[in-house]
Amino acid sequence: MNNKLCAAGLVALSVFASSAQAQTSPATDRPLRFFLGMGATFGGDNLATAKFTNGETANVRAGGVVQFHGGATYKFTDTISGTLAAGYHFNRVSASNGSITFSRYPVELLGHYAVTPAVRLGGGLRLISSPKLTSSGVASGIKSDFGSTTGLVVEGEYLISDRYGIKLRYVNEEYKINGTNKKVDGSHAGLMFNFYF
Repeated sequence: MNNKLCAAGLVALSVFASSAQAQTSPATDRPLRFFLGMGATFGGDNLATAKFTNGETANVRAGGVVQFHGGATYKFTDTISGTLAAGYHFNRVSASNGSITFSRYPVELLGHYAVTPAVRLGGGLRLISSPKLTSSGVASGIKSDFGSTTGLVVEGEYLISDRYGIKLRYVNEEYKINGTNKKVDGSHAGLMFNFYF
């Protein structure tokens, strides 16, 4: 289901921006540019469930839920570019008496093709280090360490201006709990916002 939604979203993104006109500036003319960004992600297996005193529950999923990142993109030609980014990706549920957090540190090496001056499609590798599930307070018994892993990224980006971009992406990745043969699906869809400078 996530694959179909992501594919439909990428097509919609291309169609939406296919008529966008190029707006050149000194910033977009530079081959090397840096960026900072963040976004929301959805999906993956359920790792833990937090139960609140009012009876409500919240899940910590292996594909969620907030990612911060930064990096650089280099334009090889007018249509081909490469991106290197590093970030912090986490899903946290907290209350006054405890919390549960799944965290990891992704490094992404991506390539992109400019379909139009405003739309880029691409993908690549995502290397995830130090994935772990931790907890505190009344939930302190919940803990798992996972091995570092590699995932695949497919994404599309619409450049709103020479400074701002919005990305729709799908990531396929899987984690293995250290000391066991148990695997956890961390695949997810995401919506990202980048600021270029």
